[in-house]
Amino acid sequence: MTRKELLRWLAIFALLTLFSTGRWALAPVAWIAPALGLYIIHRTSAPRGFFLLYAAIFVPTSIAWYGAVPFPMPIYPIFMLFNAFVATLPFLFDRLITPRLGQHFATTLLFPVAATAVEYVMMADGPLGSFGAQAYTQYDLAPVTQLASVTGLWGITFLVSWFASVVHWAVGRHESGQPYRRGATVYGAVAATILLLGAARLLAAPQPQESVTVASFTAAHTEMGEMMGLRATDEAAFRERTRAQHAAYLEQTVQAAETEAQIVLWPELAGLGMADDVEQLVASGQALADEHDLYLAMPLYVIDPAGEALSVNKIVVADPEGAIVLEHVKYGGNILEGSQPGSRELQTVETPFGTLSAVICWDTDYPGVMRQAGQQNVDILLSPAYVWPEVAAIHAEMATFRSIENGVTVVRQSDNGFSQVSDPYGRVVAQENHVGQEGAMMTALAPVMPTRTLYPIVGDIVGQLSVVGLVLAIVAVVAQRFLRARRERQPMTAEVA
Repeated sequence: MTRKELLRWLAIFALLTLFSTGRWALAPVAWIAPALGLYIIHRTSAPRGFFLLYAAIFVPTSIAWYGAVPFPMPIYPIFMLFNAFVATLPFLFDRLITPRLGQHFATTLLFPVAATAVEYVMMADGPLGSFGAQAYTQYDLAPVTQLASVTGLWGITFLVSWFASVVHWAVGRHESGQPYRRGATVYGAVAATILLLGAARLLAAPQPQESVTVASFTAAHTEMGEMMGLRATDEAAFRERTRAQHAAYLEQTVQAAETEAQIVLWPELAGLGMADDVEQLVASGQALADEHDLYLAMPLYVIDPAGEALSVNKIVVADPEGAIVLEHVKYGGNILEGSQPGSRELQTVETPFGTLSAVICWDTDYPGVMRQAGQQNVDILLSPAYVWPEVAAIHAEMATFRSIENGVTVVRQSDNGFSQVSDPYGRVVAQENHVGQEGAMMTALAPVMPTRTLYPIVGDIVGQLSVVGLVLAIVAVVAQRFLRARRERQPMTAEVA
């Protein structure tokens, strides 16, 4: 490959990468871009190819995710340097390992194994959860997303990455005049089967026999930075602002009750305030739940007036008798938020419309923890959120994957984001754009349709097996080089003797 050709392919790869991740991700492009990356790195030396791809990934991903990642300058570019390095690793693994394994069709498995392994290690339990996982780029391809009901995110990552590897393998075989159609047909058959089964699952999905009326709203937008600054400089003004916010939520709860809602949900941080003020808010909310015969889900952000304890970001649910029947402390993003970490154990309560559970925003980004919803046969999962406009659509789409994985209806109310209801097949049955909106109410019939899936049972086995497979491949190559070096030394030893 000439220098001019290399630069041309790198430019195309960078452009494809721009539209295969982040805010402008297009599902088909996410399949194509890695294939071109493999084509480039295999036609130059491993070190040179790695650094060229690294640069071609860093620039477009930094643009695509700008504003959507919760890191300010100058931390953001440093984070993206690390992120691009991690994204380039699977290409390097494939470049170093597959030439030593031959050109058999089985070698096409190395790249998807590496891509899935790296993603699983970084995202299964990292500080940002599964944020940025390749599977989320497939949101618009519903038959593909149904694979999450069996394998979770990692099966989708494997399928997409395997396509890229097969395309690169087929191109290489074609250039050298070797047959490739049989291998391509094998992948085509596997992919077609997965797509057909996904489509069949959607077509065979039963109609809900029962539903529950849910009303959710953002009565007052919380500007967290401003509020915490106010708290540090003028506690009296902070209390005045938060009490006014509490009053707005209680008032709109009464309005929601008039829609005959059975569940009322506020967004994350709705109950921001000092501990004693929050206590009064909860008591008032319990009285409204009792008076209007509804379940009231109240997200709270409790601040210790003495400043001695970490703040607590949690949600409590009052039942139609006014009793607190569920309390969950947020476990996602606590390091970045500086709040008390939760236990990662989902709480449930039995209701007339099935099993109810609740988490908060970032919690839904941890599919391994969220498996509990499927294991506990949860029917309705409440997920209040607080986001910023650049990530509003991305984060709402991510939540639908938890619906598919666990066969659960997710009800999400977001401050400054997209509020929606998604059924156990990931179909959005109601959605409202609450970016910059206050007072707008989403009223929806949330389907109650118990749906059992395999993911809560088999878990992250695809990701785990990919890690094992990558380690074995690395060990095999190292052992191969060791044995070769040993054989080369033996004739020299015999000749000296």
